[in-house]
Amino acid sequence: MRVHKHIVNLTDPEEVQFNDYFERKLGRIKTFVERHFPDVDTVTMNVNMQRHEKHTAFEFDVKLSLPGFNPFVAEAVKHSVTEPMDIVFDRLDQMIHKEFDKRRHLR
Repeated sequence: MRVHKHIVNLTDPEEVQFNDYFERKLGRIKTFVERHFPDVDTVTMNVNMQRHEKHTAFEFDVKLSLPGFNPFVAEAVKHSVTEPMDIVFDRLDQMIHKEFDKRRHLR
């Protein structure tokens, strides 16, 4: 799986916290996806993390592209670096498993 990150307006400590937490959260999605799509170039994930100065809010959104599926998109805005990642990865996990279950039942 190829991951493309785009980070805007994070301070250095926030960016370090983002990268550490992102790698931990990515593990559960990555394991499932790579089991079904072992080729590294098959799956792409575009990640955007932005800090909004006016409200000190962090916007995190992800677009996951799997072959044969519509892109999975999730986003969240919260007041800490880690909260929106928790929400987005939970949503992605639910969407992916739901779609795979649906296709498994159609066979």
